[in-house]
Amino acid sequence: MRASAVTSLVMAVGMVVSGCATVTRGTTETVAIQSEPDGAKVELSSGQTCITPCSFELKRKNDYLVFLRKDGFQPVEMQIESRIAGAGVAGMAGNVLAGGIISLGIDAATGASGSLKPNPVHVHLVVADPAQADSLCAAPGTVPGAICRNLLRVGASTGEIEQLLGPPQERRKEDREWQYGHDTLVFDEAGRFASTIVAR
Repeated sequence: MRASAVTSLVMAVGMVVSGCATVTRGTTETVAIQSEPDGAKVELSSGQTCITPCSFELKRKNDYLVFLRKDGFQPVEMQIESRIAGAGVAGMAGNVLAGGIISLGIDAATGASGSLKPNPVHVHLVVADPAQADSLCAAPGTVPGAICRNLLRVGASTGEIEQLLGPPQERRKEDREWQYGHDTLVFDEAGRFASTIVAR
């Protein structure tokens, strides 16, 4: 009886090691990288490169530095971070049910419980020489055009934003999010521009 129990345990451990950590999520994630305008060269700290719009299959457990460069525009450096998010917690819970505590440990070690943020990565490029703005940037009355010309800056008031871009198509979350096309401008509690996000 004891031998049978030991055999069963060994088989169970073997099954967990061979793949239970990826039962619900897997250890990698596809990260999309976009830029306004397109055609920026992307280089990751891992050595991978591409031209926007593009994507990478990245390990969930790692952080990455992202470098974007395009002729005529200021270079951009940012970070993609590994975080345990809602999906990660759900994935861990699913693996506890499927593989038990051993599976949970493997998920933590492989990073299958994590998510990479931000994803997608959407970068608005800023022109390097303002004299070239008309030839390289979109119209100044648009979010991409205003950012490209360095007219839309963090800390701007809602009045300044409306003077620059006109009224938004939609206001959400107690006037804290203004929608302009596929861009959403986010304001802090004081009504100052904090960031721009892009709807997936």
